[in-house]
Amino acid sequence: MTEAELIEAYQRKLASNTEKEHVYQTLQITCSWFSQPYYIVLGTKAITTKLENGETITWTPSAADFKNAANNGDMDQNATFTLPDVGNLLDDELMRRPAGDTEAPVFTFRAYLDVDLDYPADGPVSYDLVSLTQSKGVFTANTGVPKLNQKATGVLATPDIFPPLRGILA
Repeated sequence: MTEAELIEAYQRKLASNTEKEHVYQTLQITCSWFSQPYYIVLGTKAITTKLENGETITWTPSAADFKNAANNGDMDQNATFTLPDVGNLLDDELMRRPAGDTEAPVFTFRAYLDVDLDYPADGPVSYDLVSLTQSKGVFTANTGVPKLNQKATGVLATPDIFPPLRGILA
C-alpha cells in the first residue's frame, strides 16, 4: 500500500469507523538524558511497525490514555498523555536529569492502521512538555506544540508601523 493509499484508508476508517480495521495509537518519549527512548502503544497487544525513516520499532503495550490535540480555534494545540508507571520506569528516568538542565522530554504521537504498519497513517506529531504531574503510579504529561507564535519580534506596535491601531487607540 502506498503512503497516499494508507492515508486515504485511514481517513475512510475515521469517517465510517468500520470494525474491519483497527487504529493503533502510539507514543514515543525521548530525551537526551533518558537511558533509552520509550515506545508505547495504547492497548494490550505489542506491535511492530516502521517509523517514517524506515526504522523498525516494537511498541510496548500500555493501559495509557491519550487525548490528542483538537482544533479548538485558538491556535493552541495541546495534548494530554496519562501513563501508568507500574515499575517506576518513568520516575527513575526523571531522576537521571542533570542539575540545572532545562531540556524536557519530547512526546511524539503516531497512529497506525492495521492493514499496513510500514508507515504511520497519522503523524508524527511532536509535542513539547508543558507540565508533568505525578500521582501514585500514574504520570500525566500535558504537552503542546512549540510556542513559535509567541516569540517576541522586537518590534513595538505603534500607529506609525500599524496604521489600523489608530482607530483602536483613539
